[in-house]
Amino acid sequence: MLIQKIANTLSFEHFWKQEVAPNQNVLIVPSFSKSGSKHKIWDIAIERVRCLGEGGKVLEFGTNNGGSLYYFWKNLPGSTEFHGFDCFEGIPEAWDKLPKGAIKGFGYPAELWNDFPDQKVNVEEFVTRTGEIPPVPQENIKIHKGLFCHTIPSFCVAEKLKDVQLLHFDADIYMSTRPVLDAICGQMRHHYYILFDELYSVNHEFKAWMEFIDLFHITRWRVVAISEDGVQALFEINY
Repeated sequence: MLIQKIANTLSFEHFWKQEVAPNQNVLIVPSFSKSGSKHKIWDIAIERVRCLGEGGKVLEFGTNNGGSLYYFWKNLPGSTEFHGFDCFEGIPEAWDKLPKGAIKGFGYPAELWNDFPDQKVNVEEFVTRTGEIPPVPQENIKIHKGLFCHTIPSFCVAEKLKDVQLLHFDADIYMSTRPVLDAICGQMRHHYYILFDELYSVNHEFKAWMEFIDLFHITRWRVVAISEDGVQALFEINY
């Protein structure tokens, strides 16, 4: 694992030298910290998605408490359709120094009820009692609870992937990133964007991305924006 991480770190450095450093069009945004949010790169993604037209889909993998999904919903047209995927049980395997089950949050996308605080007590009671998540208040948001291997197949059958405009990867680990890239992005030939939340996790999101573009021969992609530390990144695909 250590040797693999060293190799992937060197690969990331090569990626930065090839795709980021020489390109004056790449927007470098401040790194996420306790005193700074991820809104800068989210706003860039929102602006780019708006340019693709209305009526598209935003898919988020690793919705957790729903904060980012809520932000996108607040700032994109009402005709946009949002899909949030998560098992809501924390990460399914150890990730870096975090154990399996970490990053569980509230166990449901609580922030989607930000505008309805009086409903939260009943929602939390329902989730605790049933283990299910009730329909969220926003009519154009659908939550898919479960492991991605259980929820993605039915989604791909039921939904038109050609309408997907943005995929937000925030599931952190390789096993939750690579299968989604293969199953969904591997079928898409239209213009869209990918927002990674942990790209610099070189054995996980970065590794998944590099393997994916190699296997599927993805050549028309570029970096639109990236944080100073390389953690958050927005890619444009099939431009």
